Amino acid sequence: MEDVRRDLDAFARIAKEHGGNRAAGTRGFDGSVAYVVAELRRAGYAPAVQRFTYPDWAERITPEFARTAPKARPYVHGTDFVTMEYSGSGNVTARAVPVDVPATGQAGTAACEAADFARFPRGAIALVQRGACEFSVKVARARAAGASAMVIYNRPDARSVAGGTLKKQRALPVVSTSYAIGSALVRAARKGTLRLHVRTKAGTVRKRGANVLADTPAGAPAGAPARAAGRVPGGVSGAASGGAAGRVRGKASGGVLGRTSGGAAGRVVVVGAHLDSVPEGPGINDNATGVAVILSVARQISRTPLRNRVRFAFWGAEEDGLRGSEHYVTTLSKAERAKIALALNFDMLGSVNGVRGVYDGDASLGAEKDPPAGSGAIEAVFRDYYASRGLPVTDSPYTGRSDYGPFVKAGIPAGGMESGADGNKTTAEVRTYGGKAGEPYDPCYHTMCDTVKNVDFTLLGTMADGVLHAVRHFGAAAELP
Repeated sequence: MEDVRRDLDAFARIAKEHGGNRAAGTRGFDGSVAYVVAELRRAGYAPAVQRFTYPDWAERITPEFARTAPKARPYVHGTDFVTMEYSGSGNVTARAVPVDVPATGQAGTAACEAADFARFPRGAIALVQRGACEFSVKVARARAAGASAMVIYNRPDARSVAGGTLKKQRALPVVSTSYAIGSALVRAARKGTLRLHVRTKAGTVRKRGANVLADTPAGAPAGAPARAAGRVPGGVSGAASGGAAGRVRGKASGGVLGRTSGGAAGRVVVVGAHLDSVPEGPGINDNATGVAVILSVARQISRTPLRNRVRFAFWGAEEDGLRGSEHYVTTLSKAERAKIALALNFDMLGSVNGVRGVYDGDASLGAEKDPPAGSGAIEAVFRDYYASRGLPVTDSPYTGRSDYGPFVKAGIPAGGMESGADGNKTTAEVRTYGGKAGEPYDPCYHTMCDTVKNVDFTLLGTMADGVLHAVRHFGAAAELP
């Protein structure tokens, strides 16, 4: 774990020296890319740069959200509410109508089906709880029903403002708020007199970004110099130059990928973690922990004979909507995509009130995304390992909302681990892991306090052990899922 601690300290230092964060398109992110590139080179990998563009959304005014009747009350931007990423623009004051309100304490499926809006009055503001389907689905349903704006409030097990992305530009103004505010608005709206005001102005511009790929040519001994020619899968030509950190004008982002030289090129195991933070903080648990762990694994197996090719992926612009991993998967040729046997993803591995979460690849919880065939076998590898050590694990919902999502969409088996984000720890989980019931798994999720002090190193150590075991297992396996 010494190298993992050293890496986390390095990412914290990079954030401190560059405005307090490592968000895509910032110097803090460029510094993170440069660090990963250097560490991979030191371990015998050869980074290359994959450039891409993506739409970047920005607000153009300070948004407004207020209750106008009965009992007028303005809400504070950034504290009580935020505008959803890719919200449309609008200036609306109208009656608020709750949509398919879940039973008390339940996540529910509000606004996920067209039938949920069967009696929705056109021109009203839709008041909807987060849960079950993607935000973009809820917004599309609301707009089709004639809503003038939408307010999405968080689940009852999460205290924060919902936040999130709608993935692409929408016409409807959409803000998000906390469960406490949202549920209070629902109670008021049931009397039929609640009116809300929503004002947003936002839009998108095209930004340039970069995934930085680390590729040791097939057949070369670990540590051999990279060849300057040849196309790396995903549209990358050549090897990275010394300035690998993405000197791309506009909003640059980068993801670092590394391939081991050992193993069959037609049987690829992708091992990934996102490298960027949110603008609000340094992103040490989210997700320098995942990055540091797979960097450590890359160092440990760099000279290990392998049956299968292992490709390490440090994704850029995850916090902007999985941009790096999405670009990588969608730009693979059909033949290259067919070579990827499975994808592993590690996002937040040291939450201070966390759990040992394994992605629910066998859909025992009931998955939002149908796991591709083979995903259950990936889950079993993690479960069997921890069972052999007498350590408990918890099913993590298979949502596809981290960088394994694009692989799932492409039908590639996927799995991984996480220790919890902004959801609240249950009493049952406290009995298993300790900690505090009713409190967030990560109390500093997406905030400035997500520093090295916001990491449970004991939990992180056991997570790192499981990652190393899984990568070694799949790297050596005669049969892959």
